[in-house]
Amino acid sequence: MKRAYWSKPVGVFSAGLLAAILIGGGVSLLLGGNSNRRGSAAAAQARAMASRSGCSLPSGGQSLQAIQFSPPAISDWHQVGNMWVPEAPGTLGPQHYSDGWYYCFADNPGGALLAAINVWASGTGADSTEIAQHYATVVTPQEEGSDQLPPGITLAGYQYVSYTPQRAVIEVVMNAYGRGNAEATTTMVWEPSVDDWRVEVPASGSIGGSIVDVSLAGYVPWRLS
Repeated sequence: MKRAYWSKPVGVFSAGLLAAILIGGGVSLLLGGNSNRRGSAAAAQARAMASRSGCSLPSGGQSLQAIQFSPPAISDWHQVGNMWVPEAPGTLGPQHYSDGWYYCFADNPGGALLAAINVWASGTGADSTEIAQHYATVVTPQEEGSDQLPPGITLAGYQYVSYTPQRAVIEVVMNAYGRGNAEATTTMVWEPSVDDWRVEVPASGSIGGSIVDVSLAGYVPWRLS
């Protein structure tokens, strides 16, 4: 099973994410609770490995206009965990694959988008603590929790909330079991030390989201057809 790049257990991704949205109307992606501690030595080691991994995609254009109304150009789709995700290894990423993980996304709107999608796809196949350690800008260890997102989740679309070359706020829309669409508001931060995108952990330790109309009004539809 292929996953996104990064490993070793720290932090928590809630397995009830989409079920909570579709059934209860809320969403919480937990990333280590309320702890303010920085990442462990293992996290530092993983970041050092990433910095030597050869991320070298050109940043390209920084304008959002090209992908605000239609998906960026990609070369194919590949499976991460139980979810199919778009890829463009030569332009947007992921550029590399190592030890079961994909990594290196371009420093532009399209790269941030694919990196954000990859965060959620990873949650369908990897231990949640593995993902949190290496996707988060700050890793906050937590004593319990190692859930995975349930299978049957597919990419449905997206919407950009805001973007700068350093920080992108994206609503990633997913469908669970064909029952409905839910968005997860995901903030990605460019990390120069590894030349890659990381997910920003809010002070609350959770990422919010909501149910999205089946018509995807206001969103850019994007799914494997």
